[in-house]
Amino acid sequence: MSLGQSLGVRPQLRMRGMFTRELDLVTLGATAGLVVIGLLAIFTSTVDPEQGTLLKATSALFNRQLVFLVLAAAVLVITLFFDYRHFKVYATIMYIATVVLLFVVLTPIGSSAQGSQRWISLGVFKLQPAEFAKPVLVAMLAAYIADKRGYLGMREVIGCGLLTAPLAFAVFIQPDFGTMLVLLWILLTMLIIGGADWKIMATLVVVGVVGVVGLFQTPLVHGYQQKRFEAFLQPSKDPFEEGYNYQTTRTAVGNGGLLGKGLFSRKDPVNLTAGDYVRNQPTDFVFTAVAEEMGFFGGLTLLILYAIVFVRGMRAAAMARDAFGSLLATGLVSYLAFQVFVNIGMTVGLVPITGIPLPFISYGGSSLVVSMMCIGLLLSVRMRRFARALP
Repeated sequence: MSLGQSLGVRPQLRMRGMFTRELDLVTLGATAGLVVIGLLAIFTSTVDPEQGTLLKATSALFNRQLVFLVLAAAVLVITLFFDYRHFKVYATIMYIATVVLLFVVLTPIGSSAQGSQRWISLGVFKLQPAEFAKPVLVAMLAAYIADKRGYLGMREVIGCGLLTAPLAFAVFIQPDFGTMLVLLWILLTMLIIGGADWKIMATLVVVGVVGVVGLFQTPLVHGYQQKRFEAFLQPSKDPFEEGYNYQTTRTAVGNGGLLGKGLFSRKDPVNLTAGDYVRNQPTDFVFTAVAEEMGFFGGLTLLILYAIVFVRGMRAAAMARDAFGSLLATGLVSYLAFQVFVNIGMTVGLVPITGIPLPFISYGGSSLVVSMMCIGLLLSVRMRRFARALP
């Protein structure tokens, strides 16, 4: 008889205590910090400056984001206590359901905005299946690669490509070029960490680059998407349309200086956030609100919090008890980090504008829920490093 049994401690309670000890509070704390900064940025970029004091001010987007946050927090907790290994068991079902939803969006059931049809309206909440496609693709590829036991030849690489193709095609025709790039990035990184031969990877990268460039020479790419790329190369060529955001966002970021204009500094005549000069600021360009209102140190704090989450996530991948857990955690960290790089990069003019949200910061229910679910999965991988095999 074990000591636990002699003391009357049930196995379930011992397991629960082990999970509590393994809970990564550092990751949770950094995630909470990101969410708080996101709420502040959304509020300061959407509040009506004529409402008087801060306590009396209201913001419809901010209020909705609070509702989304409650839902996202619940998803994080549920995912946290859900054994991540079940994602491998049900990966195929989740994958098929996601593909179906992506094509349902393109039917009359889907709703559109600003020329794109990406959502399914559920009353107050608009479901964006493309956001859920990202972690689902990571789980599906992780399950597929884990079963190959570290060998990825040409057949396996083609298999991974075929799994990615339906998702990438469905989001491309919405059109959502940014999410398509994220899905292709997931494919690339999962193949690299899965151990694909470097010659095959080099060929795949060349084919991918040529394919993306070739797309811009066909009618499949919309006119505004081509103009965005042209504006990236020459922002001054079209200063009042596609080139407008390239210039305004960089101005707003530089306008913050070291300490920023101060949160809710609505009376500053040169505060671009207060003047509502940046288009789509709460969603695509929310980093400008952080940089202008909180300054260089605010932006640096944001990057440090991201770094903490990503480093702890990679640590969870290294500590995982199985290949699937390691692949899953690495893939999730990789795609979240890619979104951070692209979003901030397009804000400061380093990459073309693609509309990729900034995780935990940008306004949007689907993005916030999925980002929090990813954190829950990372925590689940770490917490179950000593867990028994599934029955």
